Amino acid sequence: MIAGGTAPDLRTSPIPADAQAFAQVVKNGALVPAGMPQFGEFSSDQIEALRQYIQARAEVLRSGRADSEIGSAHKTGE
Repeated sequence: MIAGGTAPDLRTSPIPADAQAFAQVVKNGALVPAGMPQFGEFSSDQIEALRQYIQARAEVLRSGRADSEIGSAHKTGE
């Protein structure tokens, strides 16, 4: 899913590049005043998995490849 409406596209954000900054924003709610919801119920492992997923999607965006060109290894984790 790609961001829509007023939600920012995190694939283009510098925040996922820094694990601590990402956790502060997503888990601890550092940007709640700016409209970003807080996800305090996520474990540290879930936050890190989400960060890595966003970084992988950002790489696909930068490469110009279509999602269908990623390959089965990406989709299955092989």
